[in-house]
Amino acid sequence: MTEDGVPASVWNDIKPFHIPQLATFGSLHKFIAHPEYVSSLPQRLVVELAQMQYEEFQNTLTSLPDTIGCLNVGYVNGPLLTKKFARQNACQSDGEYDDSDYLDLDNGGTLGLGLLLECGGYLDDKGMCPASKSGINVCNDEKIRLTMAAHGWDAVQDKVVYHPTRHAHNTAKIVETIGEDLGLASLTCPITNELPELQVKAKALLRSSQSRYN
Repeated sequence: MTEDGVPASVWNDIKPFHIPQLATFGSLHKFIAHPEYVSSLPQRLVVELAQMQYEEFQNTLTSLPDTIGCLNVGYVNGPLLTKKFARQNACQSDGEYDDSDYLDLDNGGTLGLGLLLECGGYLDDKGMCPASKSGINVCNDEKIRLTMAAHGWDAVQDKVVYHPTRHAHNTAKIVETIGEDLGLASLTCPITNELPELQVKAKALLRSSQSRYN
């Protein structure tokens, strides 16, 4: 046990850019008073407490730890989110689409990271075309794939990917989905792992154990 009563195994499992084991979360629920949810972020823990009156919440905070392991802990009075946002179809920035055609030779002629991709042959009940943003270009066993959110193509069998819109270039086709929503698409256009706005290129995927804190 550590000085504040946290088991050493739990303390050692909570560190930056590391996903704690399921057993660690179970211990945190026992150690922290009134927890509803405990979330591990890259550089902090977030604890959503059971909803309570403001004064009770303030009093409860005085008995809770500011840090566990190497991470600061933030507390929320009640649920932080009451609606799922992970599967929004809209691919927007500040409420507007960036529908620039980056495959146009005047714009470089190459697809980059974070650019608009659309599904063809389907409109939702709002008349919107499901969309995603281009992820990174990965290679495994000489197979080159573009990563992207796959859920925008759930309603169609022909999972062709267009850029910037379904009226423009046929750029790829989703050939595999990993987990719930990581789509891997075979490419039919030039692509770079460069962020257009920063002119910085992604070079490799690293395990969290290989990343250096700060």
